[in-house]
Amino acid sequence: MQNLSIKEQFLGAIAFAGDLSMGQPVEHSPRVALLAVYLVDALQLKASYRVNAARVGLMRWAGCTANARDFSELLGDDIRGRSELLAGRNPFITKHPEISSLSGHMPSLANAHCEAMAQIAIRAGISSPEVGSEHQIDNLLPSISDLFENWDGSGYPTGKKGEDIDLVAQIVAVVSDLEIYTRQYGLNRALMLIESRGGKIYDASLALKVGQHASRWLEQIDDKNTLLESLRFAEVHQLGNENKSELDDIVTLFSDYAALKQPEAIRVSRLAASYAQQISSCLGLEHEKCLRIVRAAKLHRLGFVSVPNGVLAKQAISNQWMDESLRLASYWTERILSRSPILSKETAIASMAFERLDGSGHYRGLAAPSIPIEARVLQVSVLLAERFSDLRHNAKERKAAVELLGDALKVQLVDATVVDAALAVLSGESIVSVSKIELTPREKDVLQSLTLGLSNKEVARDLDISPKTVNAHLEKIYKKLGVSGRTAATMKALEYGLM
Repeated sequence: MQNLSIKEQFLGAIAFAGDLSMGQPVEHSPRVALLAVYLVDALQLKASYRVNAARVGLMRWAGCTANARDFSELLGDDIRGRSELLAGRNPFITKHPEISSLSGHMPSLANAHCEAMAQIAIRAGISSPEVGSEHQIDNLLPSISDLFENWDGSGYPTGKKGEDIDLVAQIVAVVSDLEIYTRQYGLNRALMLIESRGGKIYDASLALKVGQHASRWLEQIDDKNTLLESLRFAEVHQLGNENKSELDDIVTLFSDYAALKQPEAIRVSRLAASYAQQISSCLGLEHEKCLRIVRAAKLHRLGFVSVPNGVLAKQAISNQWMDESLRLASYWTERILSRSPILSKETAIASMAFERLDGSGHYRGLAAPSIPIEARVLQVSVLLAERFSDLRHNAKERKAAVELLGDALKVQLVDATVVDAALAVLSGESIVSVSKIELTPREKDVLQSLTLGLSNKEVARDLDISPKTVNAHLEKIYKKLGVSGRTAATMKALEYGLM
């Protein structure tokens, strides 16, 4: 992994995170990408199809955080529920008698996923932002938008059918079914299921081709390092020049990807990074240490994609309650980022975000001698960011923050020197969001509500304006941000610090 480019490392890590979020084994996406390449070759398509199939196969679940909360509300458990859905089983983990079907919800769920995935692919430099010809390398947007469309027109979000559906999207869909069904039910039943879906979910000729070659393909990938092989076919190492700025962009992209998982806590990582920057400067830490802490603050919640949204919501209500999956979130942060060794120092710090000096933290239960200064700064920064959203303007919150830090210090949970620096920062708060995008105060209010996952009617009620006025503001916001939907607007708001 050390010799991989920044984009290759990002792609490997985002594939890992997506598999976790969808309740799949962490080699699922690389296996799908490689199977997609095999199917492209069997169809004797142009080389560009092979490249794009590998990229889409690895990134297929990159939009999964954008609809996690909605799936959680519908299914009871967003991770286990989507895993069951992919396996063709009943996805309703808890019963919701008022919901008889998912069909009415799927267009918006699929659209949110595709919008987020498209933004991630563009920001990572893995896809062109422009829609070109269907077999052009770097043009992933048609494939992304059609990921959940079905051959018979029953798919989402737009109900495309037949040859109007992007071929790479169809290829990835059928081999994904092969990978999942074989693992769940064995090869024979998997091929029966795929055959039954031919002409309905995907082109019958694709199902036939998979049936002819599946056994050999599956034997082939069992003998390979599927991640390295799929990355080789994806050819992202050839994209652009690499520098420190690109690395920071990728770190921020990881942060925004994870933030979409929990709209009510969407600003936490960005806030923690801002506090970390100021506390580090106040302590006089050298530039490289400061930079690592800020990056770690942006990365520290990446492992939360492994935690069901219901658990996250319950934890937000009661800080005394702790589910085991939440204790392991930092472990998964470390595991996801193991595929990005260029961030190894930042990863080590990020994995200590919830440790405490008395050894009562998680996931390792480290005590003071094992916790470096960088992690101690991160711990205080996260503690503040999780509990307080407006320390710049809210005197009441500043007072509560001082009390929180004092209480943590009394029981020796956090570092006294770091707390002193944090208190100094709070006394002269200087967090500023700078953006090149000019929004009116009301547009900022609407955008802020939008990023919290509120519906248009809820935004209208909260701001005491009509839904028609909300729609008018949204049209202007979308135009200024250069997007067409809510999820893409949220991603842009994070990217440009508009929240």
